[in-house]
Amino acid sequence: MAEDVSAALRQEMLATFAAKQAMDPQIQAFIKKLHIDKTATQTDVSAYAARLGELARDTIREVLTPDALPNETLYYNILRDTVGTLMKNAHSLVNRRAIEAQKVIDEAQGLGIQAVEAPYPQRRAHDLIYKAGAPEAGFDAKMRILDEPVVTLTQAFFDDHVRANAKERFRAGMAPKIVRTASWGCCKWCAAQAGTYDYEDVKDTGNNVFRRHQRCRCTVEYVCDGTRQDVWSKKMYAADGTTLQARAEYHTYTRRRSAAMAIGNNENPWPDAMQPIQGKELSDLRRYAAEKNITLRFFDSYDGDPELMREFIDSVDQVARDYPQVYKASKNGLQIFNDPSMDPDDFAMIAGRNGIRINTSAFRSRETLQSVYDKCVAEKKFVPGVAVQNIAYHEMGHVVCNTYQFSRTQAIEGLKMKNISNYAGKNASEGLAEAFSDVYSGRNSEEALTAKGRYDKLIIESEG
Repeated sequence: MAEDVSAALRQEMLATFAAKQAMDPQIQAFIKKLHIDKTATQTDVSAYAARLGELARDTIREVLTPDALPNETLYYNILRDTVGTLMKNAHSLVNRRAIEAQKVIDEAQGLGIQAVEAPYPQRRAHDLIYKAGAPEAGFDAKMRILDEPVVTLTQAFFDDHVRANAKERFRAGMAPKIVRTASWGCCKWCAAQAGTYDYEDVKDTGNNVFRRHQRCRCTVEYVCDGTRQDVWSKKMYAADGTTLQARAEYHTYTRRRSAAMAIGNNENPWPDAMQPIQGKELSDLRRYAAEKNITLRFFDSYDGDPELMREFIDSVDQVARDYPQVYKASKNGLQIFNDPSMDPDDFAMIAGRNGIRINTSAFRSRETLQSVYDKCVAEKKFVPGVAVQNIAYHEMGHVVCNTYQFSRTQAIEGLKMKNISNYAGKNASEGLAEAFSDVYSGRNSEEALTAKGRYDKLIIESEG
């Protein structure tokens, strides 16, 4: 019965949201400017996102009334099905309009580079819904949580789009700038963030230029003038659309190639976000890692299985004890980074010289992680074995090679690395990483033993 109510409310919410957009003068004026006049700017898209957030907020108020709810109670599962679906719909709309507007802007400059869609911020959306679904909160308190925060989240969808596309164009050799404009009557903090910044100076995670608080209506945009920059001389050149598109595709390719343990199905197989571990459970996990000289970074948002992470830590430690220099490769020592924004297509990847980034989503369920990994094994992509262990062994192979800096090509020369796995055949770096996975998992194929043995010999000889 509750599921039927939830489904009916979800459909009503989407229909109401669509009707409000069709009747809203501000939304329709923007659509005309975008599709007919072809004069829409990023500032217009930012205003569109804010207005869309206001309509989403009004839709929630209109649909989720006490008399429409079971026992006049706003249950978490109803919020997840209705508000969760609404926010995903709003996210899709903001990204679509932002991409369409950028195409108009690029065509006016003679550029042909493709804008990209920013990923859905699952963690922020989940936190909003989880907080509103708290059983101890009354109906009025829940609706306050679903008021201005809904507008702020919808605006953040465009902020994420700005950041994602500035990043792509920066990687393609362009020189994007981030422009933050203060709204009328904004607070002192917002006024202090206003200005034009080189993306390279503000690209670090959490930079204030991308942040906003509730009721903030400041705009954040990225600007590219169609130039590209030589990364060595810093000299600026004009770049036609074909050149920029080719550079973007190349950087996308090299980024994917270097992303360790890519699943390769372009889907999101992972369970929905859950409540992050907290308190003693989080402290115990940090302590467990610290006892093995491993530092956990950004684990305040870790919503995975603590036991699964302990097994990952154990596997990392198993390799690290054989190569103690990895603890000294940087002043921060061996680190594991929790990354809730990682591409769902990745299990994990290297971070700097001796850090490992794990896909938070992949560590929520041991069964799902193993199932996804086993499908990759069936395609001969990776080495058979226990998923969480083999992922750790593979990434530690990268860490070891990054630490000792010997020739990977020399270690695999003349070997048929695809006999280990298809991924091992990609390049020397992935070949050695898969060799580590093969040997430490106990499979001990001839190619893996030979490749790892050669690399170990180089290390031993260097240490005298």
